[in-house]
Amino acid sequence: MEHLTDQPQPAQLPVEIDKRPEAISLYKIAVMALAAVAVLAVLGGIALAIAGKPVPESMVALGGVALGALAGMVAPAQGGT
Repeated sequence: MEHLTDQPQPAQLPVEIDKRPEAISLYKIAVMALAAVAVLAVLGGIALAIAGKPVPESMVALGGVALGALAGMVAPAQGGT
């Protein structure tokens, strides 16, 4: 059984990324770009709502897709070790 004092272990990088060390920086750039798009979509939606303007459905979709892609990239693989 896991104790509360045990330190969590980071998820492993995908095998394709781990094989090529230069790909790690590209992986980081992709993760940061997706996070930036998701944050900007949320902040833009909030700004539009405060200004009393309607939030376009495309902005909601863009933020949702970016967040879903980000979750797919950073989540551990199903059944991974």
